[in-house]
Amino acid sequence: MTDELARKNAQIRVKINFNELEEARILLAEILPKGNSETYYLASLVAQNDEERFNYLQDAIGYDDTNEDAQKALTELLERNPEFYDPRKTRRLFIACGVLAVFSVIVMIVLVILIWQ
Repeated sequence: MTDELARKNAQIRVKINFNELEEARILLAEILPKGNSETYYLASLVAQNDEERFNYLQDAIGYDDTNEDAQKALTELLERNPEFYDPRKTRRLFIACGVLAVFSVIVMIVLVILIWQ
């Protein structure tokens, strides 16, 4: 994270903490295209509606999937609005895990055959 972005994020957080939401939105509009996970999380805090909040949180997690604040906020948002949940994403993850499991079993069988020869 650049020093400039960190400074802007800190300014935005101060604006949010002092409930100066419009000023926070103005600052966010300046840096969002080149923001990071924290920037998008902060944008979710001042979002005008749940759909906008959902999009910002997805972007925040897309930049850094270890952002615990964004993960927690997204979980709470999905509990309130289950219509935002896309089961296709879970299905893709399940399929990917299944393919990896099958691949690892095949590799183990090949290794066992090679070792016993």
